[in-house]
Amino acid sequence: ARGTLHRLLHYFKAEMPSVLLMTIVSGIGVVAAVLAPSYQSKAIDQIVAGSFGSVNPYLVIMAVLYVIYGFSLLLQGYLSTRLSQKVVQRIRADLFAHMIHLPVPYFDRTSHGDLMSRMTNDADQISTVISTSTSSIFSGVLMLAGTLVMMFICSVPLALLSSCTVIGTILLTAFLSHYMAKYYLLRQNLLGELSGKTEEYISNSQTIAAFQLEDDLDAQFIKTADDLTAACITADNISGSMGPCMNVLNNIGFLIVAVAGAWLAIKGQITVGIISAFIVYSKQFSRPITELS
Repeated sequence: ARGTLHRLLHYFKAEMPSVLLMTIVSGIGVVAAVLAPSYQSKAIDQIVAGSFGSVNPYLVIMAVLYVIYGFSLLLQGYLSTRLSQKVVQRIRADLFAHMIHLPVPYFDRTSHGDLMSRMTNDADQISTVISTSTSSIFSGVLMLAGTLVMMFICSVPLALLSSCTVIGTILLTAFLSHYMAKYYLLRQNLLGELSGKTEEYISNSQTIAAFQLEDDLDAQFIKTADDLTAACITADNISGSMGPCMNVLNNIGFLIVAVAGAWLAIKGQITVGIISAFIVYSKQFSRPITELS
């Protein structure tokens, strides 16, 4: 994985202006998202105190911050899509230039369909990962750091309690990701094998018909297709379980924050506004971990 990441980062260097711009946009969006709950906390405290006239400035600031955050997400989506296409374009060009200089015996012992699958299916997978994950990586890391700082500023005890649920989230993510990677890799390999069989059967259809090998080859194709189907079902089931499991842990975290926050509010150590802000921060803190997983 480390070697693959190093090779992939080589292609990002050529698109460094886009990477820097995405980092700046992500930073602006994260700052807006992190500051908004603090103004929400102040507005709620003013309402509780009965000072309704002092609420409007906080509401205006919150609206501006959330608009900035929304525009930053739109711009991140555009930049990540453009970056993914540029990177995959370079990968495809380098892969094709490498293939045309390979010796003839390599093509004799390697499935043509598998090579085509690398040029198409595998490259598309890289494009999908970059377009959907690049912005999550940039904004997720910044969001984690910024939210954690604001949580400790609001309330150290609540921040420590929230960290306990985060540890459980990280452990669950590591466990599920290990099996997800295994079956997704198997799926790509079987997809390449299936493409190879399809290309070979079509290219050699006359020879197959002449030697009456249709039934044998049909059985081989069905076995590969069945293996691919089973791998896809297993990989997607593991991937699909990630969201519900994370939601359970997040809801447990919300419950802990609500109960502990109410107890601290009764003791007079925090205000109701801080509890409301902390619930938002807990959600902001868990979302990047779920996205990065």
